[in-house]
Amino acid sequence: MAVSPILLNSLPFDATKSHILQFTYSGSQVFGHRIVIKNNATLEEVYNSNKILGMALQATVPANTLINGNTYSFQISVFDYEGKESPLSNIVVLKCFATPTFHFANITDKMIIKNSYIDAELQYHCDDTSEVLNQYNILLYGIDKTTVIYDSGNKYMNSGLITRISGLTDDTTYYIRATGATLNGMELDTGFLQIMCDYIKPDLFLAFRADNIPEEGSVRLSVNYVLVEGKSSPEELVYIDDDKVSLVNGEKVWFDSGYTAKNFTCDIIAENIVDYSTIISFNMKTAQAYVKWYKGTFEGHETESYYAELVAYQYVGDDKLNYIQISNLIDPPIDGEQVHFWIRHVDGAFDIKIAKLNKEETVQTVEDGDVA
Repeated sequence: MAVSPILLNSLPFDATKSHILQFTYSGSQVFGHRIVIKNNATLEEVYNSNKILGMALQATVPANTLINGNTYSFQISVFDYEGKESPLSNIVVLKCFATPTFHFANITDKMIIKNSYIDAELQYHCDDTSEVLNQYNILLYGIDKTTVIYDSGNKYMNSGLITRISGLTDDTTYYIRATGATLNGMELDTGFLQIMCDYIKPDLFLAFRADNIPEEGSVRLSVNYVLVEGKSSPEELVYIDDDKVSLVNGEKVWFDSGYTAKNFTCDIIAENIVDYSTIISFNMKTAQAYVKWYKGTFEGHETESYYAELVAYQYVGDDKLNYIQISNLIDPPIDGEQVHFWIRHVDGAFDIKIAKLNKEETVQTVEDGDVA
């Protein structure tokens, strides 16, 4: 048998598990094979299977034959029906290392998702620190485990291991799965994990609620308010009449937790405002804005007028768009006269209006559907 088999390239593998080597042979029918494995660094023979009967063009390296962390050279020979052995095949060099851990850090099977999105976070670890994660892919399937609803495409370590999947439907079951490959091509798979979407519907954030009480033949009406506590710099502020805070010396007050801001109307009442100062700023995921206090001379007005300028930045994809919104004009406020600011944000667009308030006046109720 002068013809040698051709040993096909293979992926690195975990030596604690059996591994199949594939080969081709153009000679007569194969009736057996032999595997020869050497330490690639020392060329010492570490495994010789002797003759193994079988007609399949594949050979199995038994589990625990080799040691993880080493690199080995592999060769195959084959036997014909008369027991004649072929020359050894070409050499294929493979590295053995323990199977890396590859799993979701924040998702478990049959987990319930309380939002319309999930930040899927993967964890990867390999005892061989040189065997880094080369690429990965996250897939979201329908309940049939076949229909792909979301595909992240190939992602890489430099982009991080957290992927946001949005648009989850309430009362729906999905399956999530991640696949990947190491630097040397070892394939990774988290398997399918079932997740069920069940939105939180808290009463706390309902502006108005009606509950039927059939045993009494009545309807109970209730309104819920959310107390949002602010922060300040410095922590100790000067309060005026127990209902106003002084910010004339550069003090700052902000509210960054305990609420969500999407479509809203913000009411601000201020007095003794410093010319050209910033009144308020907003910092949201998809938009930023700030409001400044200006004065100027305008046609049709005998004296200076005051107005507010709102500068907004809207994120559309990778683009950052900005626009400026000018409020209506008002006469200069006299000392102690309050100015009422209405700042509204609806579907990505801001609007602003201002008005002077006499001390006897109260703030007008926000229109239906707004959140103040």
